[in-house]
Amino acid sequence: MKILVLGADGYLGFPLSINLASRGYSVVGIDNLLRRNLVAKVGGKSVTRIYEPYEREKAINDQFSGEYKFIFGDITDYFFLREIIIEEEPDAIANLAQIPSAPYSQMGIKEAWETQRNNEKGTLNLLWILKDMDKTIPVVQIATMGEYGFPAWGELPEGFMEIEYKGRKDIVPVPKNPGSFYHCSKVNMTTNTIFASKIWDLKFTEIYQGVVYGVSLFEDVDPRLMTRYDVD
Repeated sequence: MKILVLGADGYLGFPLSINLASRGYSVVGIDNLLRRNLVAKVGGKSVTRIYEPYEREKAINDQFSGEYKFIFGDITDYFFLREIIIEEEPDAIANLAQIPSAPYSQMGIKEAWETQRNNEKGTLNLLWILKDMDKTIPVVQIATMGEYGFPAWGELPEGFMEIEYKGRKDIVPVPKNPGSFYHCSKVNMTTNTIFASKIWDLKFTEIYQGVVYGVSLFEDVDPRLMTRYDVD
């Protein structure tokens, strides 16, 4: 089984790629290395050494039974992403290729626009490509609990909820209350994904992740297999 991991050089994308390869899957990792550039831009750094993509690729292939291949590229380029999916013919796709920083998205208009353009355009490209090529490919897409904010009414339903208003009932997405332009971009990703899946019958699952800490999936690990941990 071949899995395409979008955002494979990122904090979560790289450990996901390792995990899948350790289970014997064939993994194709796609990334434009934007995270590395943005961390350097704001004067940050990782407390762990971030090895070059080819070094990470070799480390995974040295350690595990699955095959890992890294391809440099930007999924906001529609034609690049389309060609990759045509050539690699993945059985499933994981979409983690987003700028993930709320503070970065609040720095100024350029950063706010960069965050929203990157996150929403990449997802829209993926939606349209699958609609035109293969609607049956399952996609797991990373979302965030920050889309909901901190609702006073407590426990969140799973994505959708039943409401009643003036005697009428309906099933609607759980209301969102984003706290940054980054979280707004994730809300828009979710809205676009729900709409496209509904009208085109795409196979998307969103995972609403909260804060994650750690640098490795294993206790004794080749340092090339550690993920990044940024500080500034």
